[in-house]
Amino acid sequence: MEEFWVELNEAYAKGNLDYIIQHASEDIRWNMVGDRILQGKKEFVDFLHEMKMEEGMETQIQKYVMDGKKAAVSGTLFMKDGKKYAFCDMYELNGDKNYLVKTMESFVIKIV
Repeated sequence: MEEFWVELNEAYAKGNLDYIIQHASEDIRWNMVGDRILQGKKEFVDFLHEMKMEEGMETQIQKYVMDGKKAAVSGTLFMKDGKKYAFCDMYELNGDKNYLVKTMESFVIKIV
């Protein structure tokens, strides 16, 4: 399962939307703390396409914490315009053997 968590976060870093969407449950809930909450796969997919994972964006993972069907990942996002953001994403799977993400909670802070 550890390999799945690494692959999922690499998919976000590389903008691999197909992989991300393939591993989202139909009832996924994504709470972007202080910003918005997305409910359901359609809202999730629409938002991912709006974001259009910025080309040239780099992700540096500092920590993974994994416990079965739950995981937390923290690191830094480096945008091509020079901005940097610290993030922590917490995930929970739906228990299905296909590794479908049921909930996500994301904390993102701009680094000055």
